[in-house]
Amino acid sequence: MNMRKISTLLLMAFVMNLFIACADIDDGASTQPTSIVAVTPAPQTTWLVMVYSDADDEVLENDMFIDINEMELVGSTDDVTMVAQIDRHENLLDDDWHNTRRYRITQDDDLATINSELVADLGELNMADPQTLVDFVTWSINTYPAQRYALILSDHGMGWVGGWSDPNPGKPGPDGLEITSGGDLLLLNEIDDALTTIRQQTGIEGFDLIGFDACLMGHLEVAAAMAPHGDVMVASQELEPAMGWAYSAFLGELISNPSMDGAKLANQIVNTYIDRDIRITNAEARQLLITENWESPEGITKDDVIDTFSDDITLSAVDLTKLPSFMVEFDAFIVALTELPQRAVAKAARNAQRFENIF
Repeated sequence: MNMRKISTLLLMAFVMNLFIACADIDDGASTQPTSIVAVTPAPQTTWLVMVYSDADDEVLENDMFIDINEMELVGSTDDVTMVAQIDRHENLLDDDWHNTRRYRITQDDDLATINSELVADLGELNMADPQTLVDFVTWSINTYPAQRYALILSDHGMGWVGGWSDPNPGKPGPDGLEITSGGDLLLLNEIDDALTTIRQQTGIEGFDLIGFDACLMGHLEVAAAMAPHGDVMVASQELEPAMGWAYSAFLGELISNPSMDGAKLANQIVNTYIDRDIRITNAEARQLLITENWESPEGITKDDVIDTFSDDITLSAVDLTKLPSFMVEFDAFIVALTELPQRAVAKAARNAQRFENIF
């Protein structure tokens, strides 16, 4: 019994230090590039924010398209460069395009159209192919060098498995798994390998922030895989509302204070989540959101919207530099559990807080 108490206290202490911010509110085929604009490498800036937006999905495309437009409300500056690679679904929004494009985000107040600087039209790419991720991030870092780097991956997440699916990559995923039999999936080990390749090819030591704007990615397994590659991870253990993160809010804070480090940026992502999203703070955007989500939208207030989208959500900022020492204590904790009466362990597991699980 003493071993359980000691191990539990050690685990709790490390967990408290691990989380720097937490909001807990109850080989695939691709086509050759069709058009690439020649971009002269820019002078080094303070921050480069890279968003890998796998919007080739009929459920999330609209929300992820709006996320890019939210970034445009702020736009790149001399101190902060923002770039995005977005792959759209089959013309769900308009008839302009549904392939894969790269943008340097510039300031624009239109939430309905991406008006940023188009730097590459890549045709239809498999965003679930780790090489696609490698190509985007290495291009971004080499073209827009910076002192600090943030990488945000946006799409459906599946937890320790991975996420970032491509429903029609040209051929099924190369991993031979049943879970990818209908297309391709960016598995967690593929993300890990891709980030290793990126660091080797660019020479960067790591990312100041790695973010998963996706459901279910707040697993210890995910954090452990990301620990060699970055200082801070932002992810949700629960399902995320489709609107995703409040891009204009936390990027606005970064623009105002570009000297902040990855931990402070992670705090801004967590602290602005939901209630400072432009689709809630902007009356016109909020009304569209209400119309999309309420059968009887009359009388729905801003507070009603915040309460609805804040129900049973989580978002946490994790200090990845503490993962190695945490894992040592966690392993000791697991060993201690094996030495206890297993009936009591099973009872504790049944009574523990549970989160959404795709399995």
